[in-house]
Amino acid sequence: MSKKGIVLTSYNRPNALKECLKNIYKSNLSADYTLIIVQQDITAEIQNIINQFNSERIEIINTSYPKDWSAYKKMTINGFKGFEHCFETLKCDVGFYLEDDIIVSYDFFVFCEVILNKYKKDRNFFAVNGFSKEPFDDNKKLLYSKFIFGIGKGWAINSDKWKIIKDLWNDKFINSKNPEYDYPIENYIKQNFFYVVMPICSRTYEIMGDGVSIKKENTKYFLDFKKSFTQIINKDYKFKFSFFSKYTWRKDCKKYKGKLLSYPMKMLFDFKKFLKKL
Repeated sequence: MSKKGIVLTSYNRPNALKECLKNIYKSNLSADYTLIIVQQDITAEIQNIINQFNSERIEIINTSYPKDWSAYKKMTINGFKGFEHCFETLKCDVGFYLEDDIIVSYDFFVFCEVILNKYKKDRNFFAVNGFSKEPFDDNKKLLYSKFIFGIGKGWAINSDKWKIIKDLWNDKFINSKNPEYDYPIENYIKQNFFYVVMPICSRTYEIMGDGVSIKKENTKYFLDFKKSFTQIINKDYKFKFSFFSKYTWRKDCKKYKGKLLSYPMKMLFDFKKFLKKL
């Protein structure tokens, strides 16, 4: 049985954290997992919330940073510490990444594990995401597709990808002006024409609140996200690949069309990059 680590980064959002943990523990989790909570500036209130859940499966990493550091820098270091513990200390085969304002569906972890196992030998596969904003459709709840896009909103990787991410989250990046943790990963995937897998009906949604990047005034974003969410207790895990299913996220979220078409696109991309250096 493979070993799994769930990295949960958290900071000063006790109500969101409680909802996040409740849904993690209501989901269908495999037996061999460890929940790694990277808690920035822990308080008694936060500790009391964590204590309400299965402490035997929880490991806490406490962090604290100078006030003048950017929120993005703190978030990236928290993610680094969590994945480092997951893959290097615990020697996990699979790592999930959540933030404290992300709610997961009953089958989120199973969906991710099925995809990670199915495509782990495909050199072009990078990660699995949980998000979508296509309206929920019971006939599409088992469908997923492949995209040349980044990671976020609840995602997971096999252990071999940690080596790549660790290199991308280097000191130079962390100490840059706005080191958003997902930016170099998305760039790496797009530049190398790798792909991520995403469900047609979302397995995650973001709690409405004052996040770093998305503010609560952007109500349409949160509503679209939640309308796609798979709220049913799905126990049919025969997930199916669908190339032609509609998927609207961002304009730069492109369908992955396989190695034969991706290779010439990569060659063209590399040639254009070469010309810019001349």
